[in-house]
Amino acid sequence: MDINAPAKFSRSFFLHELNFPVFQTSIHFEGKDFCSDLWEMYYPVSFKSFALKRKSEFVAGRLCAQSAIERLTSEQQKFLPIGESGAALWPEGIVGSITHTNNFASAVAGKSSEIESLGIDAENWITKNRMDKIKEFIVSRTELIQINDHINFSESNIFTLLFSAKESIYKCFSPLLGNSMSFLDVEISFKDISTNQFQYRFLKNFSPRFPKGFEGVGWSQYDKYRVYTLVSL
Repeated sequence: MDINAPAKFSRSFFLHELNFPVFQTSIHFEGKDFCSDLWEMYYPVSFKSFALKRKSEFVAGRLCAQSAIERLTSEQQKFLPIGESGAALWPEGIVGSITHTNNFASAVAGKSSEIESLGIDAENWITKNRMDKIKEFIVSRTELIQINDHINFSESNIFTLLFSAKESIYKCFSPLLGNSMSFLDVEISFKDISTNQFQYRFLKNFSPRFPKGFEGVGWSQYDKYRVYTLVSL
C-alpha cells in the first residue's frame, strides 16, 4: 500500500497557504477488494450491501483519516466510527474531511482549537459529455460565462474545478448548516487559477452568521489525473 500525498497537493501546500497545522494522508490503491479483510471487522451489516468498488474506496478513505489523525496527535488511532448519516465521527478536539475517487483517497485533519471545519475533495477530470448532462444542476450562468473566459483551460476542466470547489464547500459547511446547501446556493470565481485560490459567495441566507453574500476563500491544485480542493473555517 503506497501512502503519500499526491504530487501537487502536498502537506507543504496546506501548511504554507493556510499557516496552521493541517495534516494530510493520501492512498493510491489498486483493486476493488482493497483491504477486504477490514470490511466486516469495522463496519455494520448495512456495509455488506455496498458494491466492491465502494467498499474499497470507503475503507481507503478511513485509513487516510486514521493516519492523518495519528500524524496530528502523535497517538495511535482506531478506525473512525460511523454516524447515523454515514459520515465519519471525528475524535473530540479534531476536525477533518475525507474524499475518494476511483483508486485514490485522501483525508485531512486539524485541531478544533485552531480550525472550526474542513472540507476536502478530489475529482477526476470530468468529460465534456458528463459535464453537459449535469452542469445545469451545478453551476450558475455567471459561472458558465467564467468558464469561457479561461481560454487556457478546457470548458470541462474549469467545470471540474467548480464542481470540486463546491463539494469542498458543502463538506466544510454541512456540519454547521446541516444538509440545507445545494450546489446552486454558492457561486465560485477564479480570478487567477495560477494562484491556487478561488473565491466563493453564498447566494442564499443560511443563518445570521452565514447570510446571503457571505464570502470566503478556498484552495485548489491539480495534476494530469484530477483536481483537488480544500475549504476551511
